[in-house]
Amino acid sequence: GMSILDLSDPVNPVRTAYYTASGYIHDIYVWNDTVVASTGYTEEYHLIDVTNKYNPQFISASAPISGIYAHSGWMTENKRYFYGTDEFNVRDLTVWDLQNRNSWNLVVPQWQLSNNSRIHNLYILGNYAHVSYYTSGYVVLDITDPTNPQFDGQYDTYPQNNSSNYDGAWGCYPYLPSGNTLISDMSTGLWVLHFDGVVPVELTSFTAQASGNSVTLNWKTATETNNLGFEIQRNLTGEFVTVGFIEGVGTTTEPHQYSYIDQNLDNGGYEYRLKQIDYDGSAQYSDVVEVDVFSVTTLELKQNYPNPFNPSTNIKFNIPSSGYVNLSVFNLVGEKVKEIVNEILSEGEYNLKFDASNLPSGIYIAKLSSDNFNQSIKMTLLK
Repeated sequence: GMSILDLSDPVNPVRTAYYTASGYIHDIYVWNDTVVASTGYTEEYHLIDVTNKYNPQFISASAPISGIYAHSGWMTENKRYFYGTDEFNVRDLTVWDLQNRNSWNLVVPQWQLSNNSRIHNLYILGNYAHVSYYTSGYVVLDITDPTNPQFDGQYDTYPQNNSSNYDGAWGCYPYLPSGNTLISDMSTGLWVLHFDGVVPVELTSFTAQASGNSVTLNWKTATETNNLGFEIQRNLTGEFVTVGFIEGVGTTTEPHQYSYIDQNLDNGGYEYRLKQIDYDGSAQYSDVVEVDVFSVTTLELKQNYPNPFNPSTNIKFNIPSSGYVNLSVFNLVGEKVKEIVNEILSEGEYNLKFDASNLPSGIYIAKLSSDNFNQSIKMTLLK
């Protein structure tokens, strides 16, 4: 199964759900509110909706592949293709198209090395898949075309053994800021390697900042080679669409900074990415950045969650403009038991924690006051 933990208090994690609909789960990949579960001996990969952290829901399953052990996997950066690894050396690597989340389309039924080495873990960064391949060490695949992975490089951390046993490169980690990759080999120790993939444009940062109903995107490049420019792509409904284009500077060894403002947006959670295009038409995608757009128009105190609660709960409220705000909690006889906020706050949405550890069970009133505005909610503490 799969447990979901609330880490609001990291020292005291609380399990909010225990999901068992997929049976045994060996490993998971998570993005936003979606999980891909690798089910081991069941020979399947499952999609799970975890929007409700108290009630995960099964979405769909891949067709079982006889004989494999569905060990783990990773999504491409556009979140369309899933690369699954089979630890039983039957298929090694399979690739699934998940454009339709209710239908698993097997686009690469098998990819293997030419020897008997077993695949273990795989991670994707940009247009490359970084693989720990037990007795064959560190392997890099070019996945510019996700439906046609190509061998691009290898460093054998355990050259004296290329058998099919479970020994050698256990894991790899390609996400260090230095660009180096860590390889953990059970027999030969820890390795630090560097893979020099050809990157036409070296993107050093990409950020998104919301202000009102607009999002400002900023990105920097260290070098550029034959760079026509950048398509700005936005995702709100499950599919990226192009919303703008910024010209590049062609070829340069000087750093450059770019920006783009996406305006008149509705409230919601947005994803952005850059599609960098060369003069020859080839392209690569940046990492995805996420931002929440929330344009506040009214002063509002929302119902606390959870409610009833024990011993703490979250209280949300909106402030449409900067001003003095007081948020206090009272018992039923009108005595103030806690003052949570008493200061000038900027425009925005706030989510504050109320800890009632020292209070008895009962009904309490949270009151929000600002200028001539007053609003109250009832909260129930059950111990």
